Amino acid sequence: MISKLQKLLLVGLTLTALVLLGAAKSPTVYDNEQEALSSELQKLQEQVSEPGVYELTIAYKDASGNVVTKTIELNITPSVIDITAHDVRLPASELATMTDAQWISFAAASGVNSYSGAKVDLAVDSGKVRATAGSYELTFYSGASYKTVQVIITGDSTFQNNIINQYTVVNEVNEETWPFFTLLSNNYIRFGLALVLIFPFLLLISLYWYETRLLKQVEDEINN
Repeated sequence: MISKLQKLLLVGLTLTALVLLGAAKSPTVYDNEQEALSSELQKLQEQVSEPGVYELTIAYKDASGNVVTKTIELNITPSVIDITAHDVRLPASELATMTDAQWISFAAASGVNSYSGAKVDLAVDSGKVRATAGSYELTFYSGASYKTVQVIITGDSTFQNNIINQYTVVNEVNEETWPFFTLLSNNYIRFGLALVLIFPFLLLISLYWYETRLLKQVEDEINN
């Protein structure tokens, strides 16, 4: 037999469980719709690991202070890896010792998860590159995403090719990041060339003026 006290305890526990369950299911009420959507989206991103269609329930206060509850469906697509890389010039003598890390470094390759913005590790497929002079495909990939660049194999010296690779990457970065300084440098070069061309004419004009003045002084002395 269940005593009255046990019944009361059982009822109390049941009510407590229902209250807690209801509170767990009730969405957090935010001050406005934008805040609710942003916060709940962040929570969903932390919980979801696979693509699919998910329901998102948000609750917020409208202009009158009333609580508005809204349920929306979100289609989470597979993450896309954005991969960037540059073409590489390499002497045939270096090909045998190239590692994946060196390929990534030489090509300035990088990958970013377009969904989370996090950097990802890249794998390298250099199987098509040969030790004879020519142009070959080099592929960087992560999952289903990939980026293919060209590897130009030459007989040039290691030093020369490395300098070309570094100059290409650095020059592209400088043109994108420091266009003002690039323009300023070009203007200084133009100004210097203009001075070199104009200086002889200025010198001739100065000599002509000096000789004319000197001759005038001589004539004045003769006349006097």
